[in-house]
Amino acid sequence: MKNRKISWLRLALALFLAVCFISPVSMGIVQSSPAVLTIVPDPGVPDIVLKHITTGGDLFSAMFKEKYGLNLEKTVRLIMTADRKGYEAAHVRYRGITPEQATRLRSNGMSIKNNTILLNGASDRFRSEQRIVLLVAHELFHKMQVQLAEGKGGARDYVWLREGGCNYFAAMVGEYGGLITVDQFVQEQLNTVKNTGITPALNRLLKHKGPDGWYKVRADGLHPYENATVMVKYLADNYGGHEKLLSYWKALAKVDRATAFSQTFGLSHDQFLAEFAKYYQKLLGGSIPVSVSETL
Repeated sequence: MKNRKISWLRLALALFLAVCFISPVSMGIVQSSPAVLTIVPDPGVPDIVLKHITTGGDLFSAMFKEKYGLNLEKTVRLIMTADRKGYEAAHVRYRGITPEQATRLRSNGMSIKNNTILLNGASDRFRSEQRIVLLVAHELFHKMQVQLAEGKGGARDYVWLREGGCNYFAAMVGEYGGLITVDQFVQEQLNTVKNTGITPALNRLLKHKGPDGWYKVRADGLHPYENATVMVKYLADNYGGHEKLLSYWKALAKVDRATAFSQTFGLSHDQFLAEFAKYYQKLLGGSIPVSVSETL
């Protein structure tokens, strides 16, 4: 009887250990280390893509902790879809939009509520480690912006600064991981603008209303992300460095965006736009229509 009781105890212990140490991959979940990301992949997502996503989460966490003493306070759930159909379905499920609205999406990924990120498996961003890491870091920095602004950023922020800031810090993560330098990344963004032959209409970039307007500018081939990245790089280079950018989002927790901008960088938003327009005209060698009286 005593031996039988010991056998049952051994069995119970074995089951307990099996549950505790079961591989997350076998459950369809991948955990980055440290746990910045919980990746929930659709069937059919290649293992190498999941590996690079995990690398992006690890590099993001390591860089922000080392450089700024910052950590994301909550683990982010990343829904990795396998194809366009899955991406649309994820938006219907997690954002509550209609299937018809989902068909109009043009994004590679999106940071949404409930600490969740949706990634589009059909995007060409998933063809290399560098591009995957940059995309993951971009979306993770959206979560850092929310955290720094204590949840009061979002619609209160300047969209060019929010999106360009995500690209800028994503490039910093890429540089930290030895994948690309910030200067190389920004030059690539600039080359994209130059090679299209389309004059970057900053007035449209700056006066559009909300995310829908931002995506409309993108759909029209005016490269809002690329232009915004160059703007943020100029702002960081000339007005206090990347630490000042973080200070701006912290300020958004207490004041409106115009006040946060002027207090952080020492000039008004309109003054910066006028200055940047002159710089950009020289950089591109063309005339740029800028309306500094209309802001995002």
